[in-house]
Amino acid sequence: MKINFIILLFLLFSIIGFASTRSQALTQKTQTQSGQQIAKDPVCAYFADMGCIDVVVTENTPQSTYEGKTYYFCSQRCKTDFDKNPSKYLTK
Repeated sequence: MKINFIILLFLLFSIIGFASTRSQALTQKTQTQSGQQIAKDPVCAYFADMGCIDVVVTENTPQSTYEGKTYYFCSQRCKTDFDKNPSKYLTK
């Protein structure tokens, strides 16, 4: 019984931690050790396309501003999809 309770608590804290980390990751830019800025592509994150969720931010990186926040994209296609319906990609 005690082990079941411990497992339940572990799962609960894991789920809570994942949910809060994921919502923060969608809008934050981070910096790598080499100084490159990395952002999360909300369109690729929505479709769980793990290959291009992380985008290196340069002056040529497609970007859009929605409700005062800037979002970066791996391609012009993702930017276009986002611009059509931003809330779709930010609610998952």
